[in-house]
Amino acid sequence: MNDKELIKRLKNSDTKALDVLVDKYANLIFKIAYSVLNERSLSEECTNDVLLKVWNSIDKFNKSEDKFKSWIIVISKYTAVDLLRKEKKHGQNILLDEELLVENSLVESVLEQKETRDLIIDEINKMDEVNKKICIKRFFLMEPIREIGKALGLSESAINNRLFRERKKLKCALEKEEC
Repeated sequence: MNDKELIKRLKNSDTKALDVLVDKYANLIFKIAYSVLNERSLSEECTNDVLLKVWNSIDKFNKSEDKFKSWIIVISKYTAVDLLRKEKKHGQNILLDEELLVENSLVESVLEQKETRDLIIDEINKMDEVNKKICIKRFFLMEPIREIGKALGLSESAINNRLFRERKKLKCALEKEEC
């Protein structure tokens, strides 16, 4: 079927003419769409959109049949460009949403860490002076147990026992449990 007959049958809403349109031009439309979109699924979607646009707006085509292919090419190109803009805009929205989620989770994490640190400091301040010194030297100053023992005149096992008990109390406080 030549383009003149195809146009005439499309204008008469002949569904068989739509099949001919698909057979004759779908590959060309897909190639044009793919050259703009560089993605198979989007190009297939664009091809379907173009075929639907041709079907719905065939009555607006008033040129000679030798311009029909050019008309389809123009529709294909602009439809692909519109789809690309839509996808980029949607992609940017997703990126912004993901960025905000990451930013919010970082802020929440920092706040949680500050809250936890403040709670630990409060609990250490409630300890007796020896245990407070042991915890500060071990957890904040990262001193070895041997050096802490020498500085405070206590054995390593005594330091380990005190650290074990105080860690247990801290854990309970952090988990807001009674111990």
